[in-house]
Amino acid sequence: MRVVGEMVRVLKPGGVGVVWDLLHVPEYVRRLQELKMEDIRVSERVTAFMVSSQIVSFRKPSHHYFGPGEVRLDWRC
Repeated sequence: MRVVGEMVRVLKPGGVGVVWDLLHVPEYVRRLQELKMEDIRVSERVTAFMVSSQIVSFRKPSHHYFGPGEVRLDWRC
């Protein structure tokens, strides 16, 4: 899921990202959770041009506060 890491890397803090895909929605959601994205939402199935797909949206946190023992995330994956 390198493409998701690249989307997160270039997205401004507080920015919203959207992915529209046919097959890999669970993998996108898992990767976005690993990258600590917020407000991850998955649409109901959408049918366009006779193909069923889903839309995943997410928001990059505005600020990330580090707690004790927490490792800083590198969004350049």
